[in-house]
Amino acid sequence: LMKNLNVAPNMRDGKIDGFMVNNIPQGSLPYIYGLRDGDILRRVNGIFIDSVAKGFSVYNQIIKDGTDLVTVEVLRNNSPVVFTFRLK
Repeated sequence: LMKNLNVAPNMRDGKIDGFMVNNIPQGSLPYIYGLRDGDILRRVNGIFIDSVAKGFSVYNQIIKDGTDLVTVEVLRNNSPVVFTFRLK
C-alpha cells in the first residue's frame, strides 16, 4: 500500500490546506473505509492537518490514547465528507 500511495500537500493561498491522496488501491483499508483518489485529508478528530508533523502528532496521540473512534474530514470535489472509523 505505502509504496504506491501518493500523499502530497494541497496548497491554497500559499498555505497547506490538507493533504491530497492518490493511488489508493481498490480493496486496501483506506479504500474500504471510503477514501478515494483526489480526496484532500483536512481534519482528524477535529484537528486541522496543515503539516506532516501535525499529521504524525495526531497519529501518535491516537495510538498513545488507544482511541476507539477516529473522525476524518476530507474534501471531495470541493465538498466536505466526514468519515468515522472504529479502530478496535
